[in-house]
Amino acid sequence: MRLWYIDFMCLVIPLKIIRQKDGGWVMEDGRVVKKILTDKVEKGDYLVCRQDMGVEKLSKKDALQMRRLLKGVSDELRKRH
Repeated sequence: MRLWYIDFMCLVIPLKIIRQKDGGWVMEDGRVVKKILTDKVEKGDYLVCRQDMGVEKLSKKDALQMRRLLKGVSDELRKRH
């Protein structure tokens, strides 16, 4: 499992699909993903997204683990500054 994704100098956080809308998918952060460059997806799946494209589908276990790790790093950095 990859612990993080770096895409064009951005750290990418996996997002959960909330619902389908107008030929795209609404993600939990509100963005609409119109192109899926990975396997078939459905509501509840987690995707690594780049702007309006779903780049890779992750298992729920891997996505949540990645998010916990990133939150831990963020919390630690916040304490130090």
